[in-house]
Amino acid sequence: MHIGIDTVKLDGKGFEVFVENGQRVKKGEPMMKLDLDYIQKNAPSIVSPILCTELEDNQKIRLLAEGKIKAGQPLFAVETFDD
Repeated sequence: MHIGIDTVKLDGKGFEVFVENGQRVKKGEPMMKLDLDYIQKNAPSIVSPILCTELEDNQKIRLLAEGKIKAGQPLFAVETFDD
C-alpha cells in the first residue's frame, strides 16, 4: 500500500506503521497512523490517494466510502473470493 503524494521522500517520517508486508489483518485492525501536520509541512499535499498493490488473482478492493472520510471510518475492504 502506498499512501500520499511524494511521501516516499519523507523516508517514513510522519507515518507510524502497525503491520508488516504480507501480514494478514482483521477487519477494523489499524494498519497505519499518519501525522498530518508533519506531512502537510513536508510533502506537496496532504491529499492521500491509496494504492493497493500485489493483490492476489482471487482478491479485489471494495470501496466502502467516498468523499471526505472521518477518522476511524472504514474506507475500503480487500475481499478474497473462490474461483
